[in-house]
Order: sequence, then C-alpha cells, then structure tokens
Amino acid sequence: FGEVTQYPDLQKKEVRQAINLIIDKQAIADYLISASPATVFNNDLETNPDIPKWKRDVEAGAKMLQDAGFDFNQSLNILAYYTDQATVDILDIIVANLAEAGVTAEYTIDAQTANESWATGDYAMFYYGGGYNTAVFQEWVPGGYRENGLFGFETEHRQAYADLLAQYKNTADAADRKAISGQMQAMFMEDMYCTVAYFINTGYMVNSGKLQGWTGISQDYESMAAYDFS
Repeated sequence: FGEVTQYPDLQKKEVRQAINLIIDKQAIADYLISASPATVFNNDLETNPDIPKWKRDVEAGAKMLQDAGFDFNQSLNILAYYTDQATVDILDIIVANLAEAGVTAEYTIDAQTANESWATGDYAMFYYGGGYNTAVFQEWVPGGYRENGLFGFETEHRQAYADLLAQYKNTADAADRKAISGQMQAMFMEDMYCTVAYFINTGYMVNSGKLQGWTGISQDYESMAAYDFS
C-alpha cells in the first residue's frame, strides 16, 4: 500500500508511519481468510528481531498526524488497478480505518484511469499486490529507494540503502547477511514508503485454464490449483 510523496503531507515520514498504525491489517487478513497481517518485507530467516510486530493503534496514529501538522481538510485519493470485489471490499476497510483517525479518503479502481493517474502521479496512495521471493526480499524493497523505482522519492536513506544492498549481494556469510538485512529492514520501517498490509498464506487458482501466462510464473496453471506460500 504505497504512499506517494508528491502530496506535501505524505512527504513527512511521520505521516506515513501514522497511516501504517491506522490501517487495520488484521481485519484485511481476516477478510482474505488465508492471510496474515504483516510488519515489514522480510526474509523469514533474516527477520530483524528488534522490530516489533505490527499492532494497530488508531489513537497513536491520529496523534502523530496532528503532531506532524497533517491537513485533515484534504481528501486522499487511493488508486487501484484491480477491479474485483475483493479489492473494493478491502479499500472500503481502508477508507473506514482512515476515517476513524479523522482522515478523509476516496478510491478509484478503474483500470484505464489507474494507468493515466499512474503516469501523472495524480494520486495520494496506491493499493497494489506484489509477489516476491522471501529469499531475496531486498530486491523488492529498493523500489522505494530508486530514483525511477515504483515509489521513487527523495530520501536520506537512498544511497545508504543502495550501499547496504551491494554489501548484501556480495556477502556469503549467513550471519553477516542477516545483520545487513536487519539494517535494511530498519530503514524501511523508518521511511515507511509503503505499508505492508498482509501476506497471502495459501492461494487457489480458479478457472485456471482461462489464465494467460505471465513472465516468471509457471505456464502450467492446472498443476498450481492450490499452492502454499507460507
């Protein structure tokens, strides 16, 4: 759930951190049935133990917004390119969550409009689903730190993250890799360029014969009727 920082208020990391506290990740995970609320993009074997697990706190989030000088008179536009009912329901949850903290939000889920808005950056936040390999989560996260990345924006940590990523790639020792990974996760949590809402535990392919192939995914969907991500 990416927060685009061209909006003045969303340029403040305290605002992005507050949104992370306000979103009810557990409610979304419960709606999806086979999902878990998430804290950070992480490798299961390299999780930073100093990062506490996510816990919702609307009161604390609202106070952070007030302290950051958030403009409660504005309406945040949430963009999504999915048009399925699940997306609508989840966005309804998110809009209601933000309202609990006094934040007004609306969403757009038209695919064509999403593409146009994506090109112009005319939105506050972007709801999306992204798959990643838990063994190389660092390859996904840099999208928020690259100048031309998914959520590229100016951040004091951009070069630092790039340096750590280079170290990570060139380090063979498991303990050293875990230490570097932990530093990268800590940076992610501070900058909070996107809120990691949930992880899908188990996925089921429905009408798999009608699906078209996608780069990097097995073309034999029939054999993937049910597969476990946990």
